Amino acid sequence: MIVGVVQARLSSSRLRHKAILPLAGEPMVARVIGRVCRAKRLAWVVAAIPPGQHPLWAACVDAGVEVVEGPEHDLIERYGRVFKVTGADAVCRITADCVFADPDVIDFVVAACDPLEDEYSSNVHPHRTWPDGLDVEIITAAALERLDRLTRAKSWLCAFDAREEFTRVFWERPGLFRVQGIQRADPEWLAALQWSVNTPEEYAGAQAVYETLGGWFSWRTVLRRYGRKSLSEIGLTVGK
Repeated sequence: MIVGVVQARLSSSRLRHKAILPLAGEPMVARVIGRVCRAKRLAWVVAAIPPGQHPLWAACVDAGVEVVEGPEHDLIERYGRVFKVTGADAVCRITADCVFADPDVIDFVVAACDPLEDEYSSNVHPHRTWPDGLDVEIITAAALERLDRLTRAKSWLCAFDAREEFTRVFWERPGLFRVQGIQRADPEWLAALQWSVNTPEEYAGAQAVYETLGGWFSWRTVLRRYGRKSLSEIGLTVGK
């Protein structure tokens, strides 16, 4: 059983409270949850957030999903709690700044992965062929348990905080885990597009897309409407 997890928090450094900023009348996190819930190959969807962030909690509950709370800067622990609550064999990680998260892309990646063989599968590593912002990462329960043990060991050394940036371990130490990369068959030029929201300019672009295309649209519709533009480029055209 693979459970979808929408990961969110309020304390983003470049665009604070971005997860609850409005997109066409709904909080960003609610828009992402609604899109992920359209995926057919996920058993169900939960939100994983830090404790004590009531506006974010309320937005997730209003969007119709169960909320699992865990430490803001210890994502291994937060995801460990998701596994305990859901009993999932694997989770499908989507971050709340992926405002164009697409159920067809999610289903494609889930169908292509084999949790019995691969501990980490994604369309992000080692080669990205979708725009940045259509990220789908699948982590098995066994992989997270082993990662938890490794990063708690006194012998563990890492140039980054592996408890917070836990998926980087799969990318940068592939020999420790069985890793599968899932790619599109089309040319890779789409990988240069930045469709996740991290800055005010990217948020302005996301607002423009949602106001133009409405509450639901596919990633291909965005590509047809705006061409090969990142969100910041779309945002710069607002009002011109």
